[in-house]
Amino acid sequence: MNKILIVEDDHTSGLILSRNLKKHGYEVIDIASAGETALDSISRQAPDLILMDVMLQGRMDGIQTAGKILEKWSIPVIFVSGMYNEEIIQRAAKTLPYAYLRKPVEEHQLIAEVRLALFRRQAENKIKEQKDRSENELVRAMKLWNMTVDAVPELIVIVDESLNIIQANKTLAIYGYHFRRVCELRVL
Repeated sequence: MNKILIVEDDHTSGLILSRNLKKHGYEVIDIASAGETALDSISRQAPDLILMDVMLQGRMDGIQTAGKILEKWSIPVIFVSGMYNEEIIQRAAKTLPYAYLRKPVEEHQLIAEVRLALFRRQAENKIKEQKDRSENELVRAMKLWNMTVDAVPELIVIVDESLNIIQANKTLAIYGYHFRRVCELRVL
């Protein structure tokens, strides 16, 4: 079950959002009325998604809070606010929100955006995992390659397309050369 944090200074609006989300099978972990409270809530139990109003109680508005969340946790945020002007949209855009919904928001629109945001986050996580796995496999392959090249008793020198030496095995030392010095040389 996906966990959602609602950050909303209007108690009634927060309850309506919560009811709509629960009706569609989402778990609402908290309704925070201030940015500071939201950050504390996230520290205790990280949500999968955050619905964030722009105007909040406390020292931080929703955009500032979303910026802190992006810096520290990178949890997806959907803004749900009655405030809508060019300055606010530009400020909000810097926090890389997954959507910006204007109040009053229709239930079907809210649920559609929540589903899309969660799907997008899942896809981003899979891409990141694949990238990390590929990078780890590349590092392992390079280590194996280097061990294999160094195990060969004959001199092996690898050059790039410009005939600059980019790699040589340890046999190079037998001939009295240091790798850094050899890399300054060109073949031919």
